[in-house]
Amino acid sequence: MADNKTYYYLKLKENFFDSEDMKLLQGMKDGYLYSDILLKLYLISLSQDGRLMYRGIIPYTPEMVATVTRHQVGTVEKAMDVLGKMGFIEILDNGAIYMLDIQNFIGQSSTEADRKREYRNLINTEKKRICGNSNVSDVGQMAGQMSKQKSDKSTPEYREQSKEIREESLESREQSTEIFAVSKDTVSRTDVQRAVEEWNSLAVYGLRPVSKLTSGTKRAKCLNARIKEYGIDEVLAAIERIKNSDFLKGNNKSGWMITFDWFVLPNNFPKVHDGYYENSTPQPQNGGSQSHVEQFADFARGWAGDE
Repeated sequence: MADNKTYYYLKLKENFFDSEDMKLLQGMKDGYLYSDILLKLYLISLSQDGRLMYRGIIPYTPEMVATVTRHQVGTVEKAMDVLGKMGFIEILDNGAIYMLDIQNFIGQSSTEADRKREYRNLINTEKKRICGNSNVSDVGQMAGQMSKQKSDKSTPEYREQSKEIREESLESREQSTEIFAVSKDTVSRTDVQRAVEEWNSLAVYGLRPVSKLTSGTKRAKCLNARIKEYGIDEVLAAIERIKNSDFLKGNNKSGWMITFDWFVLPNNFPKVHDGYYENSTPQPQNGGSQSHVEQFADFARGWAGDE
Protein backbone atom coordinates (compact mmCIF):
# COMPACT_ATOMS: atom_id res chain seq x y z
CA MET A 1 0.00 0.00 0.00
CA ALA A 2 1.33 3.43 -0.96
CA ASP A 3 2.34 5.82 1.83
CA ASN A 4 0.55 9.14 1.18
CA LYS A 5 1.81 10.89 4.29
CA THR A 6 3.91 14.04 4.04
CA TYR A 7 7.27 13.81 5.82
CA TYR A 8 9.38 16.77 6.92
CA TYR A 9 13.09 16.57 7.62
CA LEU A 10 15.94 18.81 8.76
CA LYS A 11 19.24 18.83 6.85
CA LEU A 12 22.24 19.84 9.00
CA LYS A 13 25.78 20.00 7.67
CA GLU A 14 28.45 18.05 9.50
CA ASN A 15 30.04 21.30 10.75
CA PHE A 16 26.75 22.70 12.11
CA PHE A 17 28.00 22.70 15.70
CA ASP A 18 31.35 24.18 14.62
CA SER A 19 29.80 27.49 13.57
CA GLU A 20 30.66 30.53 15.65
CA ASP A 21 27.04 31.00 16.73
CA MET A 22 26.65 27.44 17.98
CA LYS A 23 30.01 27.54 19.78
CA LEU A 24 29.01 30.74 21.56
CA LEU A 25 25.58 29.34 22.39
CA GLN A 26 26.85 26.07 23.81
CA GLY A 27 29.67 27.88 25.62
CA MET A 28 27.12 29.63 27.85
CA LYS A 29 25.87 28.28 31.15
CA ASP A 30 23.11 25.81 30.22
CA GLY A 31 24.06 26.43 26.58
CA TYR A 32 23.69 22.77 25.68
CA LEU A 33 20.13 22.89 26.98
CA TYR A 34 19.49 26.00 24.86
CA SER A 35 20.85 24.29 21.73
CA ASP A 36 18.63 21.27 22.41
CA ILE A 37 15.60 23.57 22.67
CA LEU A 38 16.66 25.30 19.43
CA LEU A 39 16.88 22.03 17.49
CA LYS A 40 13.52 20.85 18.81
CA LEU A 41 11.90 24.15 17.79
CA TYR A 42 13.43 23.74 14.32
CA LEU A 43 11.80 20.32 14.03
CA ILE A 44 8.43 21.42 15.40
CA SER A 45 8.30 24.34 12.96
CA LEU A 46 9.15 22.32 9.84
CA SER A 47 5.55 21.64 8.87
CA GLN A 48 4.83 25.39 9.08
CA ASP A 49 7.90 26.46 7.06
CA GLY A 50 9.71 27.76 10.14
CA ARG A 51 6.80 29.59 11.79
CA LEU A 52 5.66 28.51 15.24
CA MET A 53 1.99 29.16 16.04
CA TYR A 54 -0.14 26.35 17.48
CA ARG A 55 -2.81 25.39 14.93
CA GLY A 56 -1.80 28.52 13.03
CA ILE A 57 -3.55 30.94 15.41
CA ILE A 58 -2.45 30.32 19.04
CA PRO A 59 0.93 31.74 20.21
CA TYR A 60 3.27 29.35 22.01
CA THR A 61 3.73 30.31 25.65
CA PRO A 62 6.89 29.37 27.60
CA GLU A 63 4.79 26.68 29.31
CA MET A 64 3.75 25.22 25.94
CA VAL A 65 7.34 25.29 24.65
CA ALA A 66 8.49 23.63 27.88
CA THR A 67 5.94 20.86 27.36
CA VAL A 68 6.88 20.08 23.75
CA THR A 69 10.66 20.34 24.36
CA ARG A 70 10.59 18.57 27.76
CA HIS A 71 12.52 21.32 29.57
CA GLN A 72 11.80 23.42 32.65
CA VAL A 73 9.79 26.61 32.08
CA GLY A 74 12.57 28.73 33.59
CA THR A 75 15.12 27.18 31.24
CA VAL A 76 12.84 27.80 28.25
CA GLU A 77 12.34 31.48 29.19
CA LYS A 78 16.11 32.03 29.42
CA ALA A 79 16.68 30.11 26.19
CA MET A 80 14.11 32.14 24.25
CA ASP A 81 15.70 35.37 25.47
CA VAL A 82 19.19 34.23 24.42
CA LEU A 83 18.05 32.81 21.06
CA GLY A 84 16.27 36.07 20.28
CA LYS A 85 19.33 38.19 21.13
CA MET A 86 21.60 36.00 19.02
CA GLY A 87 19.28 36.14 16.01
CA PHE A 88 18.24 32.48 15.93
CA ILE A 89 14.57 33.37 16.40
CA GLU A 90 12.32 36.39 16.10
CA ILE A 91 9.12 36.75 18.14
CA LEU A 92 6.51 39.04 16.60
CA ASP A 93 4.09 41.13 18.62
CA ASN A 94 1.27 38.63 17.98
CA GLY A 95 3.36 35.85 19.54
CA ALA A 96 4.38 34.12 16.30
CA ILE A 97 7.90 32.68 16.54
CA TYR A 98 10.03 32.56 13.38
CA MET A 99 13.12 30.35 13.16
CA LEU A 100 15.31 32.70 11.16
CA ASP A 101 17.94 30.23 9.89
CA ILE A 102 15.70 27.29 9.13
CA GLN A 103 15.57 28.01 5.38
CA ASN A 104 19.25 26.97 5.28
CA PHE A 105 18.29 23.46 6.35
CA ILE A 106 15.17 22.51 4.37
CA GLY A 107 14.18 22.07 0.72
CA GLN A 108 16.21 21.68 -2.44
CA SER A 109 19.20 23.81 -3.31
CA SER A 110 17.75 24.85 -6.68
CA THR A 111 14.89 26.69 -4.95
CA GLU A 112 16.86 27.91 -1.96
CA ALA A 113 17.13 31.59 -2.91
CA ASP A 114 13.45 31.93 -3.77
CA ARG A 115 12.39 30.10 -0.61
CA LYS A 116 14.52 32.29 1.65
CA ARG A 117 13.24 35.46 0.01
CA GLU A 118 9.63 34.32 0.38
CA TYR A 119 10.25 33.46 4.02
CA ARG A 120 11.67 36.91 4.83
CA ASN A 121 8.77 38.54 2.92
CA LEU A 122 6.32 36.44 4.96
CA ILE A 123 7.82 37.71 8.24
CA ASN A 124 7.76 41.33 7.04
CA THR A 125 4.17 40.97 5.79
CA GLU A 126 3.03 39.68 9.17
CA LYS A 127 4.86 42.52 10.91
CA LYS A 128 3.09 45.07 8.72
CA ARG A 129 -0.28 43.39 9.34
CA ILE A 130 0.26 43.47 13.11
CA CYS A 131 1.55 47.03 13.34
CA GLY A 132 -0.51 48.52 10.51
CA ASN A 133 2.59 50.17 9.10
CA SER A 134 3.73 49.84 5.47
CA ASN A 135 7.33 50.79 6.27
CA VAL A 136 9.23 47.58 7.02
CA SER A 137 12.18 49.34 8.61
CA ASP A 138 9.87 51.25 10.95
CA VAL A 139 8.18 47.99 11.88
CA GLY A 140 11.56 46.48 12.70
CA GLN A 141 12.35 49.43 14.95
CA MET A 142 8.96 49.13 16.67
CA ALA A 143 9.53 45.41 17.26
CA GLY A 144 12.92 46.20 18.78
CA GLN A 145 11.38 48.82 21.06
CA MET A 146 8.66 46.40 22.18
CA SER A 147 11.25 43.75 23.01
CA LYS A 148 13.25 46.28 25.01
CA GLN A 149 10.20 47.28 27.01
CA LYS A 150 9.40 43.65 27.81
CA SER A 151 12.84 42.87 29.26
CA ASP A 152 15.49 45.10 30.77
CA LYS A 153 18.04 42.44 29.82
CA SER A 154 17.24 42.75 26.10
CA THR A 155 19.93 44.20 23.83
CA PRO A 156 18.27 45.35 20.57
CA GLU A 157 21.55 46.74 19.23
CA TYR A 158 23.18 43.32 19.38
CA ARG A 159 20.13 41.62 17.87
CA GLU A 160 19.83 44.11 14.97
CA GLN A 161 23.57 43.87 14.27
CA SER A 162 23.37 40.08 14.24
CA LYS A 163 20.33 40.22 11.92
CA GLU A 164 22.11 42.56 9.48
CA ILE A 165 25.11 40.23 9.31
CA ARG A 166 22.85 37.25 8.66
CA GLU A 167 20.87 39.07 5.96
CA GLU A 168 24.06 40.18 4.20
CA SER A 169 25.25 36.58 4.20
CA LEU A 170 21.82 35.47 2.94
CA GLU A 171 21.93 37.94 0.03
CA SER A 172 25.39 36.71 -0.89
CA ARG A 173 24.23 33.10 -0.96
CA GLU A 174 21.14 34.05 -2.96
CA GLN A 175 23.30 35.58 -5.69
CA SER A 176 25.21 32.33 -6.11
CA THR A 177 22.14 30.04 -6.04
CA GLU A 178 19.55 32.10 -7.95
CA ILE A 179 19.77 30.15 -11.18
CA PHE A 180 16.35 28.63 -11.69
CA ALA A 181 13.11 30.60 -11.97
CA VAL A 182 9.92 29.39 -10.32
CA SER A 183 7.26 28.40 -12.85
CA LYS A 184 4.30 30.78 -13.20
CA ASP A 185 2.00 27.80 -12.68
CA THR A 186 3.53 27.02 -9.28
CA VAL A 187 1.74 28.10 -6.10
CA SER A 188 4.24 28.20 -3.26
CA ARG A 189 3.50 26.74 0.15
CA THR A 190 4.13 30.21 1.55
CA ASP A 191 1.26 31.72 -0.48
CA VAL A 192 -1.10 28.95 0.58
CA GLN A 193 -0.05 29.40 4.20
CA ARG A 194 -0.58 33.16 4.03
CA ALA A 195 -4.09 32.69 2.65
CA VAL A 196 -5.01 30.13 5.31
CA GLU A 197 -3.59 32.28 8.12
CA GLU A 198 -5.46 35.34 6.87
CA TRP A 199 -8.68 33.32 6.74
CA ASN A 200 -8.09 31.95 10.26
CA SER A 201 -7.77 35.52 11.55
CA LEU A 202 -11.53 35.79 10.87
CA ALA A 203 -12.18 33.38 13.74
CA VAL A 204 -12.66 36.42 15.98
CA TYR A 205 -15.90 37.04 14.04
CA GLY A 206 -17.11 33.50 14.67
CA LEU A 207 -16.13 32.08 11.27
CA ARG A 208 -14.84 28.52 11.25
CA PRO A 209 -11.04 28.36 10.78
CA VAL A 210 -9.25 25.98 8.44
CA SER A 211 -7.74 23.18 10.52
CA LYS A 212 -6.60 21.00 7.61
CA LEU A 213 -5.71 21.66 3.97
CA THR A 214 -4.66 18.39 2.39
CA SER A 215 -3.02 18.49 -1.04
CA GLY A 216 -5.26 17.14 -3.77
CA THR A 217 -8.55 17.85 -2.00
CA LYS A 218 -11.25 20.04 -3.49
CA ARG A 219 -10.60 22.95 -1.12
CA ALA A 220 -6.83 22.84 -1.80
CA LYS A 221 -7.34 22.73 -5.57
CA CYS A 222 -9.82 25.61 -5.44
CA LEU A 223 -7.49 27.76 -3.31
CA ASN A 224 -4.55 27.07 -5.65
CA ALA A 225 -6.72 27.96 -8.64
CA ARG A 226 -7.80 31.28 -7.09
CA ILE A 227 -4.18 32.18 -6.24
CA LYS A 228 -3.03 31.37 -9.77
CA GLU A 229 -5.92 33.30 -11.31
CA TYR A 230 -5.89 36.42 -9.12
CA GLY A 231 -2.54 36.40 -7.30
CA ILE A 232 -1.99 36.02 -3.55
CA ASP A 233 -2.41 39.75 -2.83
CA GLU A 234 -5.90 39.81 -4.35
CA VAL A 235 -6.89 36.65 -2.47
CA LEU A 236 -5.80 38.29 0.79
CA ALA A 237 -7.71 41.44 -0.17
CA ALA A 238 -10.87 39.39 -0.78
CA ILE A 239 -10.57 37.81 2.67
CA GLU A 240 -10.15 41.29 4.13
CA ARG A 241 -13.44 42.35 2.49
CA ILE A 242 -15.30 39.74 4.54
CA LYS A 243 -14.64 41.87 7.62
CA ASN A 244 -16.75 44.61 6.01
CA SER A 245 -19.72 42.35 5.36
CA ASP A 246 -22.18 41.79 8.20
CA PHE A 247 -24.11 39.50 5.87
CA LEU A 248 -21.18 37.10 5.36
CA LYS A 249 -20.53 37.11 9.11
CA GLY A 250 -24.01 35.78 9.85
CA ASN A 251 -26.11 38.92 10.15
CA ASN A 252 -28.88 37.71 7.81
CA LYS A 253 -32.31 36.11 8.09
CA SER A 254 -31.06 32.53 8.12
CA GLY A 255 -27.94 33.15 10.21
CA TRP A 256 -25.77 31.64 7.48
CA MET A 257 -22.03 32.43 7.67
CA ILE A 258 -19.45 32.18 4.93
CA THR A 259 -17.12 29.15 5.01
CA PHE A 260 -13.69 28.66 3.48
CA ASP A 261 -14.93 25.99 1.06
CA TRP A 262 -17.71 28.28 -0.16
CA PHE A 263 -15.32 31.23 -0.46
CA VAL A 264 -12.77 29.53 -2.78
CA LEU A 265 -15.33 28.21 -5.27
CA PRO A 266 -14.97 29.82 -8.74
CA ASN A 267 -18.51 31.26 -8.82
CA ASN A 268 -18.38 32.65 -5.28
CA PHE A 269 -14.90 34.14 -4.99
CA PRO A 270 -15.41 36.93 -7.59
CA LYS A 271 -18.50 38.17 -5.74
CA VAL A 272 -16.57 38.51 -2.48
CA HIS A 273 -13.52 39.91 -4.27
CA ASP A 274 -15.58 42.61 -5.99
CA GLY A 275 -17.30 43.68 -2.78
CA TYR A 276 -20.72 42.29 -3.72
CA TYR A 277 -21.58 41.50 -0.08
CA GLU A 278 -20.08 44.54 1.63
CA ASN A 279 -22.26 46.62 3.93
CA SER A 280 -22.59 49.35 1.30
CA THR A 281 -24.73 46.99 -0.80
CA PRO A 282 -28.42 48.12 -0.50
CA GLN A 283 -30.48 45.86 1.76
CA PRO A 284 -34.28 45.38 1.64
CA GLN A 285 -36.51 47.33 3.97
CA ASN A 286 -38.48 45.54 6.69
CA GLY A 287 -41.17 43.42 5.10
CA GLY A 288 -39.57 43.69 1.66
CA SER A 289 -38.43 40.88 -0.57
CA GLN A 290 -34.98 39.31 -0.42
CA SER A 291 -32.07 41.38 -1.66
CA HIS A 292 -30.07 40.15 -4.62
CA VAL A 293 -27.29 39.37 -2.13
CA GLU A 294 -29.50 37.00 -0.14
CA GLN A 295 -30.97 35.47 -3.29
CA PHE A 296 -27.51 34.69 -4.64
CA ALA A 297 -26.34 33.30 -1.30
CA ASP A 298 -29.41 31.07 -1.00
CA PHE A 299 -28.79 29.72 -4.49
CA ALA A 300 -25.08 29.13 -3.85
CA ARG A 301 -25.67 27.40 -0.52
CA GLY A 302 -27.92 24.93 -2.28
CA TRP A 303 -25.05 23.32 -4.18
CA ALA A 304 -21.82 24.40 -2.47
CA GLY A 305 -21.40 22.23 0.60
CA ASP A 306 -18.41 22.34 2.95
CA GLU A 307 -15.69 19.77 2.45
